[in-house]
Amino acid sequence: MDNTESNHHVDFGFERVCPDEKTRRVQAVFNASADQYDIMNDLMSLGLHYGWKKKAVEYAHIQPGDTVLDLACGTCDITYYLLKRQQDLTVFATDPNEKMLNIGRDMLLNHGFFRSIHFSLSYAEGLPYPDDFFQVAICAFGFRNFTNHARALAELYRVIRPGGQVIILEFSKPSSHVIQTGYRAYAQLIPSLGELVAQGESNYQYLVDSIEQHMDQAELSNHLEQAGFLDIRLTELLSGLVCIHRGIKC
Repeated sequence: MDNTESNHHVDFGFERVCPDEKTRRVQAVFNASADQYDIMNDLMSLGLHYGWKKKAVEYAHIQPGDTVLDLACGTCDITYYLLKRQQDLTVFATDPNEKMLNIGRDMLLNHGFFRSIHFSLSYAEGLPYPDDFFQVAICAFGFRNFTNHARALAELYRVIRPGGQVIILEFSKPSSHVIQTGYRAYAQLIPSLGELVAQGESNYQYLVDSIEQHMDQAELSNHLEQAGFLDIRLTELLSGLVCIHRGIKC
């Protein structure tokens, strides 16, 4: 194991943006829930989040040798699916929460992925990467937790190469009244599930609230356009409860 871990590049320590009150609360939530995070994701999404993440990765225009950013990587599911699809990648798994990164690193080690993965502790609003560095950047279910969406998108635009692609997978607003009503009824149960499984009712109440308060798909598409991305494309899942946004830096 020691020889394997020596092949990692772990860049813990990057925090260019001072956390405000929202950021401190978000990090407190993930610190408290990190150990049960994957279990609760399964419960909260009824296991559907795996398929959503796989689909987001399927939309990525990746080629052998590409350098890819997994932004707000959490426990590194996206990194896992990227490397399952194409092992000849260099992936930067980036998140501001060290506990989540450690869990993701261990998961990837257990699956035999340890080369060409860089783990960085940093906020989306201040990425520690040079300009025009990545061919693809993917952010799955982290965008709504950013403190400053415009600044985060400006950073994404900066670090993606011309012709490169950004993909944002996030909860949104379903057009189906049935889906919306069903989700809201189920969402009322999630804090209690959090208390039962992870002893963290308030943490999961925050996650439910963050989904409810997040911008809709049209507003996020507009933010991408304002950041400079072109050819914005939207794929709606479950009638728009979850959306995959794609844009190109020209």
